[in-house]
Amino acid sequence: MIDRKMYVRICAGLLSVLMSGCSQAFIGAGGFFSNLGGGLNSIGTCLSPLAPVDLNAVFTKAPSVEWADGSAEITDAPQDEVAAFLGEQIGKDIQPADYLALRFYRLGPLTRGEIIQIETLSDVMDRVCLYDADFAFIPAGSVRDFDGRRRTLQIPIARDTAAAYLRIDLEFLSERNEPIGRLTRIGNTPPPAPRPQTVVLHFGGQAEVTFRNGLLLPAEIGAIDDPAVRDAAAEQFRAVYAPFDMTVLTDSDPLPTGPFSVVYIGPTDLPSFNYGLSEIGDSRNAYQDDVAVVDSNQLALELAVVLGRETYGRALGMIAAHEMGHLLGLEHVSNPDALMTGAQCQGAGVDIERMLARQLKKAPLTLASADLQEWFVGYQDPVPYLLEILGPSVPQPQ
Repeated sequence: MIDRKMYVRICAGLLSVLMSGCSQAFIGAGGFFSNLGGGLNSIGTCLSPLAPVDLNAVFTKAPSVEWADGSAEITDAPQDEVAAFLGEQIGKDIQPADYLALRFYRLGPLTRGEIIQIETLSDVMDRVCLYDADFAFIPAGSVRDFDGRRRTLQIPIARDTAAAYLRIDLEFLSERNEPIGRLTRIGNTPPPAPRPQTVVLHFGGQAEVTFRNGLLLPAEIGAIDDPAVRDAAAEQFRAVYAPFDMTVLTDSDPLPTGPFSVVYIGPTDLPSFNYGLSEIGDSRNAYQDDVAVVDSNQLALELAVVLGRETYGRALGMIAAHEMGHLLGLEHVSNPDALMTGAQCQGAGVDIERMLARQLKKAPLTLASADLQEWFVGYQDPVPYLLEILGPSVPQPQ
């Protein structure tokens, strides 16, 4: 009998012969679908490149919000021009309910120092996204907390914009023309101060790991004992977030006294191709104590072991950094060279060298993907956003 580990190594050896060089590894980096309204985020593998489709013209179809003394109500009324445009572009590839449950609004010009407050009036509203005149994404988030209770969102405007656009993801298809949210413009408000983040990379194994939103059944995470793998993963993770005010610890360090997030890294039993899951897409880092999981027990990662312990550890660190991006409010993008890539592949996979070279970079924001195509609306620019919410790195005393 050949055990599973030996089988993996034999397969890896055969694949390396078939490929142009043994530096090619089948490490996947794209979610096979970017959920239109959920908090479940994943990385996975696919076998063909996805062609990006630009949907930014949808903003020209959006109706204008009618402000009255700095307030306005939005409804779930159908938007015929928006629906017709999206139906023409993507209706043949995804379920109509997916795009019919989207609403877009033009808000007009906004100025630095304003806050757009969004009060939910109906359970039909699920997630909120804001875009500036250049279609740059301004994270807003879910309108419900972990317990499902409605919450009021406040979105600070960091710079003047000649136009702004609102996207609402509805929980379900609703066309009753009823109020679902109230917008209020609050002016002359100092922007919130950056809040440093602490994260613990946990390699020591943990029983009964759950997500507060209920999207992860109790999972047992196995331990990674190899110090070379642990160190390489932590080093790679720190390198990604080095420009920002983030303290990165491991489970070998004393636990911090203040709030901290945890990324559990080790073998577990996530669904196939889910290399990582995050508890929430935490816009503006509202929660500083959230959780993510990286599953080292996936075939593609086991194949990476043959490239060496350090390379294997760095791959784990990059996946952890991707999941941490979600815990800070970043979403999937359609650029295979970006850390937050969501559904892009090259050839028969993504080679390890390219995967480890991914960066936090401006890229189109994924809306959905299916049938070898990926649609995007707007752009995500992670570096200025992370500097805004975390602040720059603080030099450590020598």
